[in-house]
Amino acid sequence: MPHPESPDSASAALALAATNRARSRMAAGDLGTSWYAPLYGVAIGALIASYALPEHLISIGVAVSIVGMALLFRFWKRRTGLSVNGYRAGSTRPTVIAFAVLMLGMLMAGVVLRFRLGVVWAPLPLGVIGGVVATLASRRFDRIWREELAAPL
Repeated sequence: MPHPESPDSASAALALAATNRARSRMAAGDLGTSWYAPLYGVAIGALIASYALPEHLISIGVAVSIVGMALLFRFWKRRTGLSVNGYRAGSTRPTVIAFAVLMLGMLMAGVVLRFRLGVVWAPLPLGVIGGVVATLASRRFDRIWREELAAPL
């Protein structure tokens, strides 16, 4: 026996159709990713490259990079009204996990090369590579997420 407050099947179908239309409009809309991805890449690249700075400036470089990422996300959230967790369940998760592992590996490689092997400049090219990879990963995330949004429920 259906719950007395449950909508009838026609009402439920209309609500689902409206939800699918709203998701499709959102997927097709301007979510700011044309500027978000490159700025995110700059912040990630700067974080890794910070380890090439003189030792007394490394923590400042890292802090500026992290604050930059936080401000970027805050601005995007305020502009779009959305907050998307990259680790959420869905088809974006493998991209996010692969990206996080790769960036952590690059960061660790830069630290080891600088502080264990004395290659002080090593974090610089790793930061450039990391920035490019972060930009591409952010764009890939956006594409996959938009495809998920556009797909009917």
